[in-house]
Amino acid sequence: MNYIKSISWLVGMSIASSILATPVFSQKKRSEKAINVKNIRYEVANRYFVKNSVPDGNFVYKLTNQVDFDKLFGAATVMGNAGKPTPIDFSKSFVLTVISEKSVFNTAILLERLIISPENKLNISYQIEKSKEASSMSTRVPLILIIDKKYDLDFTVSMEGEEVTYKLANRYFVKNNVENGLFYLTNVTTEEQFNSYFGAAAVMGEGGIPTQINFETEAIIGIIYPLTKSLPQLKIEQVIKKEGEIQILYSADIVDEGENWRELLILILDKNTEAKVIFTEIKR
Repeated sequence: MNYIKSISWLVGMSIASSILATPVFSQKKRSEKAINVKNIRYEVANRYFVKNSVPDGNFVYKLTNQVDFDKLFGAATVMGNAGKPTPIDFSKSFVLTVISEKSVFNTAILLERLIISPENKLNISYQIEKSKEASSMSTRVPLILIIDKKYDLDFTVSMEGEEVTYKLANRYFVKNNVENGLFYLTNVTTEEQFNSYFGAAAVMGEGGIPTQINFETEAIIGIIYPLTKSLPQLKIEQVIKKEGEIQILYSADIVDEGENWRELLILILDKNTEAKVIFTEIKR
């Protein structure tokens, strides 16, 4: 069965966009004993909530000013000595935050590691845990880290788990009849399902043929981005499997402006790789 997670967006016409050819990927194994790394001091900001205007989903944001921070969070002030939100001085600090998707299960975001890697990049590793008992209402949980501005570097996100081998399909576009919004497609196992979302974008020359997909042995996981006038370059950062779930971390960095774009990513996996799929978007 094809499960779709959609986030509503502004309605508009979609213009097809293709993905560049990419070889089979197998994530390099990450060592627990990193060499020449530096642990980073941070402060956890408390008494903030995720605003209802923030689209649902899992996100990792880097925030360097109050305006962008206020787009995501509101103050959750209560009575008492510890009832005020943690102050943040963006002239001296920046924020790295993880926001969970809405859930009726009590959720906790556990920071595992915040370091500067040997490549001189800030690296955050975390896990999201959920209770087994559901509550009567859904909530979202943020983890907000206040970090000294001297560590304001490019950052990466890593999660521990079994590496998942995949291929990226190229030379496809999103059909115009697909509703606007952010769509996560999981367990697309038939050509009929696939063709309801995507069309072939063949061109002349080497690499111009759409990637062949064998639906007898392969299945599709897809990300369809909303229609936007800012061209986002979608990139897979990590694909892992842990405790029966596939975690897909991807980034969407803006590389161009001024046109209508509908970007997509199509991952081809072995059909036996069946699991619940959780997507996390990294916003730099």
